[in-house]
Formats: sequence, C-alpha cells, structure tokens
Amino acid sequence: MNRFHTALMLTIAAALPATAATPPVIVRGHSPSRFLTPPSPSRTGKAGIAVKRARQSTALTLRRLHSLPEQFTIIDEPDAGTAANQGTIAIFVDSGGRTTGYYVDSDNNYHSFVRAADGTITPFDIDGPDSQTIAHWASDKGSITGDFYNADVGQYQGFLRRANGKTETFDGASSGTHYTVTVSVNSRNVVTGWYFDDSDVSHGFLRSKSGAITPVDAPDAGSGSGQGTTPQDINMAGVVVGFYLDADNVHHGFIRAKDGTISEFDYAGAGTGSGQGTEGIGINNKGWIIGDYFDSSSAVHGFVRDPAGNITPFDAPDAGTGADQGTVPIEINNKGTATGWYLDANNVYHGFVRAKNGTVTEFDAPGAGTSAFLGTSGYDINKQGVVAGYDQDDAGVYHGFLRTP
Repeated sequence: MNRFHTALMLTIAAALPATAATPPVIVRGHSPSRFLTPPSPSRTGKAGIAVKRARQSTALTLRRLHSLPEQFTIIDEPDAGTAANQGTIAIFVDSGGRTTGYYVDSDNNYHSFVRAADGTITPFDIDGPDSQTIAHWASDKGSITGDFYNADVGQYQGFLRRANGKTETFDGASSGTHYTVTVSVNSRNVVTGWYFDDSDVSHGFLRSKSGAITPVDAPDAGSGSGQGTTPQDINMAGVVVGFYLDADNVHHGFIRAKDGTISEFDYAGAGTGSGQGTEGIGINNKGWIIGDYFDSSSAVHGFVRDPAGNITPFDAPDAGTGADQGTVPIEINNKGTATGWYLDANNVYHGFVRAKNGTVTEFDAPGAGTSAFLGTSGYDINKQGVVAGYDQDDAGVYHGFLRTP
C-alpha cells in the first residue's frame, strides 16, 4: 500500500467524524507513506454480524457465467451510497465464488460484506454501524481480515472474522494503542499486516491462529517517519511477501520464510531515487510472487518472480509511461495467472489479467468511468480465473464486480 498520489490508488475522500481518526489504508499493494484517505468515517461493528439480508443478484450466476466469454457480475450492496466516493468495492473471490468486500453508505460510513455465489449478501460490522469496518482480504475457508475503529482506544485495530461469524480483534503491536492495518489471511487463519508506532514508523507482524503476535521487520528498513516494513501477502506455507522503505526512502521487496528468515530483493531495472524501487505484493502457494517497481522516471511496471528468484518484468500494452502511470499487479493464483490494474496515458484506470505464458488481457467493467482517475481495477483472482474488483463510474460511485473469462 504505497502510492500516496491519485494514481495507482483507490481515491476515496470524505469528512470523517470527530470521534474517528483517519482510516487506515484500504488498498493492498501500496506503502503507508502514500496512503489516501478512504471514503467513509468508520469501519467495523459487531452489531451487523448477526444481520443477514438476502439479495438475489440481477446479474447472471457464476455457474452460468462460466459458459460465456468475459461476463461481468456487478455487485452493489443494497445499503451502499450512490453519491461520489460512495458505493461498493469487491476485494476477494474464493474458489467457490464467494466474494468479500466493503461498501460506503450514504452517511459515509464503512461496512463490510460477504456475498455468496448465489448472490445473497450478508453485511457485517465489528463494533456497531459507526465502527468503520473494512475487509482487506479473505481465505478460501471463509475467514476475513480487516480493520475497524476501536473507540475504546481511539485507534484502528485489526479483526479476524471466521467463517462461522465469530470475530476476534487485536492490535498488531499487542499493546492495544497503535494504528493497525491487516492485509492478508491464509487458510490456516494466520494474519499478516503492519502497525504504526508512536513515531509513525511501520512494523510488520504475523498473528498466529492462537492469537500470538510475531514482529516482522526487514533488516534494512528505515526508522524515520513514514519508513519501515509493510507485509502484503501470506501463502498457505506461512511465507510472507512485502516491501520496506529504507532510510533513503527507496522501496525494496522482502520475503519472510516460515522459520523467520528474511530475504530482501530488488529488480535490476528499478529506480534508486526517493519513492522509487521494488515492491513485493502477492504470493501464491507455489512461491511465485507478483509485484511492481518504479523506474528512474517514476513510471511503474509489473513483475513476476519465480521460486528460484528470477524476475520477469511486464507491462499492460496500453499502460502509460509518465510518472506514477503504469502497471500494478495485485494477486497471482496457483496457476500463475495474475490480475491488477494499469493507469493509461490519460490517467484512466483499467483492469488486466496476465496469463502464466505472459499474455496480458486488458478489460473494463461495464459503466466504468472514462475520465482521469476513474475506471476499472482488478484486485483478486481465483483458481478458475474469476477476477474480483471494482470500478468508479462517471459520477464517482464505486461498484464491485466479478469478471468471468
């Protein structure tokens, strides 16, 4: 989560309530020093966990979609707002077609949801409707991780919501007083993310199934404000990938093995100036890593890193080449197919899918906006190649989608 500029980030902005601090980052694949403010004020609430509202999707079911070429299921939570920077965002789809995401209501409050493959949507909050609950990732077993505003400590905290609806909340520093951002959970309910300390330095962490917190800090991470270590993803083996910002504000990728060993890596073509460098973002269960790098002109490019450490760069064919334009991969499935988004020369977002053989297919969701910093973003891809993502229309409203190839 490292792009604090209008390019390459979900650009949601709204006034936050006086009782809530600015919400944490909401988009994976970017570092904390460049976070933008999300749309609504709070993000969790346990009051909503028991509430179930059935909604039959007006779009085709996933089963039907699999028989048609590139079909889109649009996901709009019934209580999502319809003004600019409100709406619905899908961030994860599992192998059974279950989708996870969050929405911003008409009062600019955040709430999360789970959508079953049949279209039934179940919204939830961690600590009431004003707790600003934002889901960041989920697992194939139905567990969801994210963060919410904990009014008792005046900070955003992490949560793990298991498939049965049981919710656990925690602080990445184990202290209950720091700003926690979770980014990924594997099928063994191990969560990874980071927190900001009192000096605004980010520190990574792992939270085990039992709730034990283990710190994760890259050896060469900087210790100044906005610097530090930011994990991005974890696979079934417990291997974590992410990046860190060094003392010169340059990004570097890292891999943390299950035994705690941390290996740092850079792509040879990455820039070495402030704000440039290499970022690891996603990892599959076979050890393939997806990420991006900024070149010496601050244009961004995607890459795939194989388990042996060989890095292959790539760009969406129509990606822009200006500063902060380019290609941003977010996730790679176990077949080696990746998804993400790119920003074109006119600063419009478009989704893409990259096959293991290197073929890149670009796509746009129906109704996606065509003006600067609007458009389509791919976010997750399951083993069938179904992509979960979101678009922002010409009125600035967000809509979730599932794209079936």
